[in-house]
Amino acid sequence: MTNEDFFNQALKAVAEVTGVPELAIMKSNIRRHADARYVLVCALSRTMTDAEIGGFLHRTSQGVGFIRRSDRHSPLVKWNLKEVCKRLESLYSLS
Repeated sequence: MTNEDFFNQALKAVAEVTGVPELAIMKSNIRRHADARYVLVCALSRTMTDAEIGGFLHRTSQGVGFIRRSDRHSPLVKWNLKEVCKRLESLYSLS
C-alpha cells in the first residue's frame, strides 16, 4: 500500500467516524473540522513523517507538527482517534 493509498483510506475513515466531509477536513478551520484534521494527522503520524503528511494536506511539516502537538483532550476526539486507528489497523493488516 502506497502512502497515497493509506492517506486516502485514513481520510475516508476520519470522515466516516467524525461525520465531517473530506474537503472540510482538509480546508476548514471550524473547531469540529480542525478536530477531525487532528485525528487524521495523529493517525497518519504512526506510519508517515510530518513532511509526507504535509504534502497531502498542502501544509508545511512545521504546520503538521503544530497540529499533531495541539492540545485536544476532548473525550470525543480521543474516541474518534481510537476508532480511526482501529479501522486503519484492520485495513492495513488485511493488505
